[in-house]
Amino acid sequence: MAHSGSSSSLPLSAIPGDHLRMGSKMPSLFPAHAASNKNNWYIAPAVPNLVPWPEDGGQPDIPGADRKFKKEAKEIQKMLREEAKKRKKRANKLVLHRVLPPMSSFLDDIQARTPDPAEPALPVEGADDDDDAEQAAEPEHKLPDEFMVYLTAFLVNYDPEFNKWWRQELKYQMPFGIRPKYRAYKAVREQFVRKEYQEITLQLRARLEALPLDELALLLKERYEDSNSKSGQSRQLALLLSMLPKEGQAVVQETIQKVWAGDTRFKKTASHAQVGAGSTLILLRGAGFLAPRMLSKKTLPVYDESQERWVVADPSMQTKRDRHPFTPGDLKVELDPVTPSLWWGVFYLGLSGAISCMFTNAVVLPLDVLKTVQQTSDVSLGLMGAARQVVSTQGWNGLFYGFGAMMMNEFFLGVIMYPGVELGKLWLSAKVGKEIAKKYRALIVVGSTTMATIFSCLAQSPWEAAKIRIQAHPGTAMNCFDMVGHMVEENGFKFLFAGYVPLVFRSMFYNTAKFMIFDYFFDFVFRFIPALSAASYKTLMLLMKGFVAGVAATFASQPADCILTCMNAAEDEISVFQAAMIIFQTKGLEGFFSGFLIRALWSASKISMQFFCYDRIKTAIYDLLLVGMA
Repeated sequence: MAHSGSSSSLPLSAIPGDHLRMGSKMPSLFPAHAASNKNNWYIAPAVPNLVPWPEDGGQPDIPGADRKFKKEAKEIQKMLREEAKKRKKRANKLVLHRVLPPMSSFLDDIQARTPDPAEPALPVEGADDDDDAEQAAEPEHKLPDEFMVYLTAFLVNYDPEFNKWWRQELKYQMPFGIRPKYRAYKAVREQFVRKEYQEITLQLRARLEALPLDELALLLKERYEDSNSKSGQSRQLALLLSMLPKEGQAVVQETIQKVWAGDTRFKKTASHAQVGAGSTLILLRGAGFLAPRMLSKKTLPVYDESQERWVVADPSMQTKRDRHPFTPGDLKVELDPVTPSLWWGVFYLGLSGAISCMFTNAVVLPLDVLKTVQQTSDVSLGLMGAARQVVSTQGWNGLFYGFGAMMMNEFFLGVIMYPGVELGKLWLSAKVGKEIAKKYRALIVVGSTTMATIFSCLAQSPWEAAKIRIQAHPGTAMNCFDMVGHMVEENGFKFLFAGYVPLVFRSMFYNTAKFMIFDYFFDFVFRFIPALSAASYKTLMLLMKGFVAGVAATFASQPADCILTCMNAAEDEISVFQAAMIIFQTKGLEGFFSGFLIRALWSASKISMQFFCYDRIKTAIYDLLLVGMA
């Protein structure tokens, strides 16, 4: 209904605000009026009336509007924001985290029989938006809850593809952080299985909502009807079909009745109570992903003459040890998800990081020795020149000097850095919220890397100093522990941490570049070359990611590395500024990139192997937690 611009009876809530000026986009709240935006009409969000705009471009002439215009406009904007939040919240409730079996002929048949979705109907003008919101929040499902709960159990028991997926594959899709608690605690296993069963049932319902009831009944009959009417599968199928609404049972009457095998006592009596939201229809196994127990042989469908349909009498299932009931009412309950364990995560991720770091650095240690010789030499040396100098003065064993200090250094790096970055990203994302974390993903990576680097360098600093001193001055100590004691005797305990500041800066640049590429490399490559996302290229992509990360990390941290090497190689304690001046005076600006080529080769080789080993070791450790578990 249109109103005149001079009408004094027009409610103030119909006055257009600044957010609805001519040419602006139509609010999604009223898609039915989208066409009116082409004819200089404005839409009132609170009252869907059309207000003609004066030809001179001024405001509509409505008495008393000026005094309350701003207040009304703010209320309208607040209403729109609240409605948007409600819609978003309702949409988020529909997001389910567990996918159904990727290979299932039953799901393929459902998709083939489901008609194409019809065009959504436009809302009727003047309809009550609050009623629409309530209907959207609590949709009416045509499939009863008891049918959906029993259908999931039936598929897990009698569909080979669902059974294999549930019993063998589903547990390996479990997030790594949950696996230690899943293995250690029975209550966690029960909680996790209940949550998974609920989500799978809700996803099945979403797939079946558009399928006509008679088509669904025929599909179940064609796929699962057994020629032996007394078999357990025939009886369970009859019970399942009896939970369908009356419209769906019409085409499967014979399939339901034949389980009585000619017995005429199939009619419902007063002693039969029909199943409801609180009925125990299945029992989940507390041991894990085992097939749920369904209704016993004593339970058969009965015919209710008052409703003219088959029903299932409320069974009396007794819970047993390691079995817990799942009722139709549980579909509407917000079950608590299993949360990861922080300290178990620190332990297993730290163990994976330590093994991968120690192994890969042992392989590339000779390159690190040659890099240190290049940086501490008074003259510029090439790669071959540094190698000849080490071999001629110390023999081939000289290429592995500092092995013990390096192993200690890499142990603390792996134990602190990898769990710090991975768990730090999760912690920061939880603090700022999902939307902000997604928008500022790079800052989340930088923040978590910075926090982990600060603590990691504190533990690494003594061993980094010992390693550089052993490599620069061979023969001064028997091992890394002797070198640490020697440095403390000469310069005091504080000397072990003299290089902490440059180590932090070097590691900050190095690790930020390393883990930034760790996070973004696949996204970037797959965007331009989607074919590389195939599983057959996984190993190649991991190695490529590490190689690129190594070169980028070396370039970002090389000046700081040269300064740190100079400080730790000096006999007496010197500052960062003094070390930088020594490098500049002896080698010029290029001295800050001394050893870049060999360090880039060392870093690229190390990180590519490190990423590959960390991924495989972490997966192997967490998979071992599920060995022997149902």
